[in-house]
Amino acid sequence: MNETEPMTVAELPSCSIIIPTRDKLELLKPCVDSILASPYAGDLQVLIVDNGSTDQKTLSYLDSILADARVKVLSWNRPFNFSEINNMAANQATGDVLCFLNNDIAVSYTHLTLPTIYSV
Repeated sequence: MNETEPMTVAELPSCSIIIPTRDKLELLKPCVDSILASPYAGDLQVLIVDNGSTDQKTLSYLDSILADARVKVLSWNRPFNFSEINNMAANQATGDVLCFLNNDIAVSYTHLTLPTIYSV
């Protein structure tokens, strides 16, 4: 494969997406739902790092998305530290590629599709 040819499905890297969050379901749900609805054909792992959510709707959502085998919810019960949170999740990630994503980002279908991923 050269760098101008898109990867085949078999060549796609697995991707672990790390999302730190605390409450704010109105941000988290569109973010995670957009990832899970993505047409990306490679293996996806979504690691949501919960930094002490107390909102019952957020906690219920976190419980409900565990039904999807691609999702893991990790707990961070220490003071917020962005780099420590991401490093802890990165140590548990299984993907070939790590994506560090804020919880206020919704993924468009063009971000994780076959034609947009090339080797570097």
